[in-house]
Amino acid sequence: MSNIALSLAKQKRQYNSYPKEIKQVAATLVSEQGYAVAQTAEAVGVSTRFLYT
Repeated sequence: MSNIALSLAKQKRQYNSYPKEIKQVAATLVSEQGYAVAQTAEAVGVSTRFLYT
């Protein structure tokens, strides 16, 4: 492996952490208000994958 590949392999992945309030707002918009997941993700500033999980 090259030095760059070894360096990347040793680095830990950094995960985004979102405040509880953002999670609650997003969940409310989707489940209670009927907004689409993609619309909500864009409005709140998170990925659609985040909302699905």
